[in-house]
Amino acid sequence: YIGRATAKALTGPWVKSDSPVMTVGGKSEWDGGFIFPNSILKLDDDGYRMYYTAGTDFVSQKGIYIGMASSIDGITWKKYNDPETTEHPYADSDPVLTNARQRKQVNDRSWCASVYKTTNGYEMYFEEEDELNYATSLDGIHWERYPGNPFYMRKYDPYVSDSEDVITLEFPSLVRNDSIYFMYYDYGTVICRIGMATAPVK
Repeated sequence: YIGRATAKALTGPWVKSDSPVMTVGGKSEWDGGFIFPNSILKLDDDGYRMYYTAGTDFVSQKGIYIGMASSIDGITWKKYNDPETTEHPYADSDPVLTNARQRKQVNDRSWCASVYKTTNGYEMYFEEEDELNYATSLDGIHWERYPGNPFYMRKYDPYVSDSEDVITLEFPSLVRNDSIYFMYYDYGTVICRIGMATAPVK
C-alpha cells in the first residue's frame, strides 16, 4: 500500500490516515505485486500528481515500471489508464515509463523516479539498468528519453568506479542552489550510503 500522514510542521508529530490512499492492482495486472511512491507534485489547478514504482515481483527485478496517478485532494487517487489498452496486464492501469530496451537478460526495470514540473512541461530522473537516466514530457504521461542516456554512470562516481560489486545508482533527487544543481542518490543494498554529484545550471 501507499499511506499518507499529515503534520503542521516537518518535525511532526505526524498523524497517519486510517486507510491507504493507493493499493496494488489485481493479480494479473502490471502493478499487482508491490507499489511505492516516488514523487508527488502540486499542480497549478490545485490538484496533485503522483509518480510511483510498481511491479509484480520485486525479487526478480523484472517488469518494474513507473506509473502515475492524479488526485484532487491528495487523498483519493486515480491511476492513469490508457483507454486503448484493454487486455491484461494493462487492463486497469498503465505505466507511463517502461524499460526502453526490455532486455530480459538484465534487470527489466525503470524505477525510482524524481519528477519536476517546469515551464516547458516535466522532467524525470530515474534509474534504469543500474545507472541514472533522464527524460522530458509535455504532459507528464508521454516521455521522451534523453539521447545521451545514461547521463550518470558508475564510472563517473569516484566512490564506486573501481568496485567489482553489483552497485545500483538509484533514487536521484535534485536540488537547485543558485547556479548549481546538487543531485543526491543512493548505491542500492550493497553499499547502503548516499552519494552526491553537482552540475552547473544551464
